[in-house]
Amino acid sequence: MVMSTVKLLVSALVAGILFSGCGTSYSTLVTPSKSEASVLKITVDQDAIPMTTYDIGRVTRLNYKYAFASAATATKRAGYKYFSISAPSSLIEQYKERKVVTLEDAYSACDTGEGSFFVAPILARDFSEKTKCEEATFKWSDPVIGSGTMKHSKIIIEVQMHNEDRADNITFNADDVLNSKLLSELNPKKF
Repeated sequence: MVMSTVKLLVSALVAGILFSGCGTSYSTLVTPSKSEASVLKITVDQDAIPMTTYDIGRVTRLNYKYAFASAATATKRAGYKYFSISAPSSLIEQYKERKVVTLEDAYSACDTGEGSFFVAPILARDFSEKTKCEEATFKWSDPVIGSGTMKHSKIIIEVQMHNEDRADNITFNADDVLNSKLLSELNPKKF
């Protein structure tokens, strides 16, 4: 009786680990431009997560937050105060249309409504077409023996660092971004 209970608990623990995504880790790459030192390419990629449709949305949202945290951290480390999104252009267009001012606005612009990560591909006639926020995402799946499919959702943005507030829809104060409640759940060691 005790042995079967132990086996059941161990099985439940193993299944919980396989399906929870708690082994998830993030990789962030900040690459300076060869032509201009104040331009950075931010790539945030999660190794892998388990299976559900919900999880790919969660990964996209977290990677999006990590991209901003990484941009703000790199901006401060380089001695600048502000950064502006410089690519992809359709993301800039989305921010302007949605009148983005804060990090929270930028998050909302890509989390909900027209042009968001989750609406744009559904509305597109060609499902491979990327528009607005979706232009910054790169999604794929890997088969995993015995447990289905691991989903990935890499975010890539390009930013330009500077010391003046350009007061436009694509410029963010690095300190404000890092102090945002929206990023409080993130691990600062990952950016």
